Amino acid sequence: MKKISLILIAMFAMVVLSNAQTTSVVGKWKAVSFDMAGMMKIDLKTGKTTNLLNLDSLFKNDADPKTSKQMIEFVFEMMTEKMQRVNEEYLPNGKYFEINTKENSKQESTYSYNTQKKTVTLTNVLTKKVTVLNIEFTTTGFIASFELSNSSPNSKKGTGKIVYEKAN
Repeated sequence: MKKISLILIAMFAMVVLSNAQTTSVVGKWKAVSFDMAGMMKIDLKTGKTTNLLNLDSLFKNDADPKTSKQMIEFVFEMMTEKMQRVNEEYLPNGKYFEINTKENSKQESTYSYNTQKKTVTLTNVLTKKVTVLNIEFTTTGFIASFELSNSSPNSKKGTGKIVYEKAN
């Protein structure tokens, strides 16, 4: 009877722990998917890019539509490769590192987490550029959403979303 009770307690603990929410950004993280305002989605585990734009119609009035389409596809491919080789680490002391796993190099920033607003504010140590991420914790990590910047005053801004899981 004691063995059965211990097994049931252990199983209950496993169920509770497997459904536990992540509640902190502290740790090493790997992006597993990226959604750019409904224009493009990238599964970073497989490298598969789903282009939600109709590139043919987007570039139909360009001088060379085929080259324009190839250029944007190349940019998407480069983004995918970069995101696949980057891990991110948040330390308890407010330091943040973007780690290039291919080159084994780090770029340092600082961060602060606002628990009430559920935002992380990253500040690049070198450039002083500030990025604000809205954070939604999940059972396997968190989702960071952010406003996409654009250089054209007439274009519509969108929201990017990156899903993170614990890095190995």
